[in-house]
Amino acid sequence: MRATDFTPDKSIGQSLVYVLELPTTVIEQTMNDIFKKLADFRLASYPPVFREISLQTGKAYASSQVLVPIVNAPLGIDVPFELMFKVNQLVQLGNLSGPVLGDEFYWLLQSNVMPLEHAQVALESIINAEDVCWDPVKWVKDEVEEYRKGKRQATSVAAADGLMWVRRLYVSPTKVYCMGPELEGSNRVTRHYKDHIDRFLRVSFVDENFEPVPSTALSVPTRGNSLSGLVAERSEVFDRILTVLRQGVTVGGQKFEFLAFSASQLREQSVWMFASNQALTAQSIRTWMGDFLSIRNVAKCAARMGQCFSSSTPTLEVPAAEVEHIPDIERDDEFGLFRYCFSDGIGKISKAFAVEVAKKCGAKKLQAGDSPSAFQIRYGGYKGVVAVDPKSTFKLSLRPSMRKFASTHVGLDVLSSSRFLPCFLNRQIITLLSTLGVSDSVFEQMQAAVVRQLDAMLKDPEVACEVLQVKDFSFLLLHFGIWIFLLPSDIGISQCQD
Repeated sequence: MRATDFTPDKSIGQSLVYVLELPTTVIEQTMNDIFKKLADFRLASYPPVFREISLQTGKAYASSQVLVPIVNAPLGIDVPFELMFKVNQLVQLGNLSGPVLGDEFYWLLQSNVMPLEHAQVALESIINAEDVCWDPVKWVKDEVEEYRKGKRQATSVAAADGLMWVRRLYVSPTKVYCMGPELEGSNRVTRHYKDHIDRFLRVSFVDENFEPVPSTALSVPTRGNSLSGLVAERSEVFDRILTVLRQGVTVGGQKFEFLAFSASQLREQSVWMFASNQALTAQSIRTWMGDFLSIRNVAKCAARMGQCFSSSTPTLEVPAAEVEHIPDIERDDEFGLFRYCFSDGIGKISKAFAVEVAKKCGAKKLQAGDSPSAFQIRYGGYKGVVAVDPKSTFKLSLRPSMRKFASTHVGLDVLSSSRFLPCFLNRQIITLLSTLGVSDSVFEQMQAAVVRQLDAMLKDPEVACEVLQVKDFSFLLLHFGIWIFLLPSDIGISQCQD
């Protein structure tokens, strides 16, 4: 069974070194086998290196017994959130030793003692150190002195259009890791509240190796009687995740509470959290996003909120007067039992407005007056795809099937647009075309043309560039010297070795 930190003072979460005690009766062969196994996981060296060590009594340094190791400044010492987040990151990654952080270290990081830029440079330099920083006070003072002399430079990279810097928090069954800030695609909410971006936090639930938490870790199977069968109970890992979502996370004096998540983030087992203050709260952000009170299904309500957090590109505002509401195309079946919607999630956009939207999206290779034929959009509480209609007089024509919730937001956000993509014949399409009367010789000629192209790419650089620019999985097989061709006359799949 997967378990969380079971020690009373959360020692597993706060420790970077563990002691494996072996009885003196262990034979040499068994010892070698143990070290070989440990070396496979990079936990020890093989052959083993023996040295004298001294053990000292340690102390717990985490300020939270739920999420460790999270450290906070002592009472009465006010350290900026940016610096406390970085200190937590250094401690959790092993660059700083938690037990050696004292009052003097936190006192140095105060804004009235040291400028924020100086402190950031000093903490960033610890990441590049070859060993653990055992004397952080001396290190910070030395680095700040180097910075004042001009030997250290502060580096900052501005985010490009459509991107933003976001801090992340990874919660594993036994530990927690502060990471970032990292570049991430912007969305409707973060763009509107860009002045409060430091209060947004992406929280991801991961395994100890930063892989997704398996579903089997969330339940503990218990055997019932012959009639009840196998019954699953919630595990400690499940309770840990639920506790974080309900109670939130406190880092650097700021308490982050659950905000929402998008569909893609849900697949990645991550959510958005926000640190509320008197001016702005997570609830007020959800109120600004739209009216979700009419959605009584919890899962559907969460999915609708997630629309606002989809990574998108802002384009132009479309007032309500320039939006046409058109009905869905619906038809009954031949028996009149079912009614089918043939326009589910599909609206229209005028030709002229599509050109303006394409320019806002950065389409540079299109000829004058051209635009993509379709856009995947978010507009207020609407979502779906709009196709270009040359005869439309309204900028947007939206259908009832596209409306998911009520919202007063009038900005048009574009997630993606139609574009040229390389197409390939797979086994199913070849079989279908062959059944419809296409001769096998046609496919054989296409196969021969591909083989000639592969031969030519070994001699002609232009042909090689053309082949490598085609993004398809089949070309990865070329790297391993194996090509797979599918012909209807084959019994299965014929394999051609390089």
